[in-house]
Amino acid sequence: MKGDTSSGNSRARLIRVAISIAAILLAVLIFVVATVLLHAHALAFDYSTFPMLGSSRAPVKMVEFADFKCPPCKVFHDRIFPLLKRQYIDTDIVSFYFANFPIVGPDSTTAAIAGETIFHQNPGAFWDYYDAVYRNQGDDNEEWATPDFLINLARAFVPGIDHQKLAEDIARNAYKSAMTADHSAGIRAGVRATPTFFINGHEFLDFSDWDALKAAIAKFR
Repeated sequence: MKGDTSSGNSRARLIRVAISIAAILLAVLIFVVATVLLHAHALAFDYSTFPMLGSSRAPVKMVEFADFKCPPCKVFHDRIFPLLKRQYIDTDIVSFYFANFPIVGPDSTTAAIAGETIFHQNPGAFWDYYDAVYRNQGDDNEEWATPDFLINLARAFVPGIDHQKLAEDIARNAYKSAMTADHSAGIRAGVRATPTFFINGHEFLDFSDWDALKAAIAKFR
């Protein structure tokens, strides 16, 4: 009887061990499949063409398609961007990229071209322009983003560039092709409104939800 009991206990332990191993293998398989599926549908961007903030070695790449005249883009800039910069960009977790997607009005294009002009003069100065335009954003129903307004804004808030050259380049639409390339990349990616974000190639639309953004970033860390 004791022998039968001992044999039964051994079989039960073996069954439990086998079940545990199978559960672990299943969990690993699910994780691998989920990871493959997560990355399989990621969109590819030529990040080298966009202004970048942060470290190029960051594990998470986040692209913003935006219009400088877009009120929701200002909401993101004012409320969410400072948190993102402090907690993720400055800590080398996220590299943040900007792409032009002008849709609000004709002067949206002017603001985009001015940004491209500054970026091509001094990539770091672009982010001074980014902050200055959103902090001084006018009514989206009015054509406030004129060359004169943008040049004066740059003189006041964007050091480290040649402001005379900025005026000349805006006048001749020097970097319109770069702005158009951004817009075309957005069209290919399915952008329909601003701001639209892509986190490691995956669309993210909850621009005003900080908790949702943190959760999205966590998937790719």
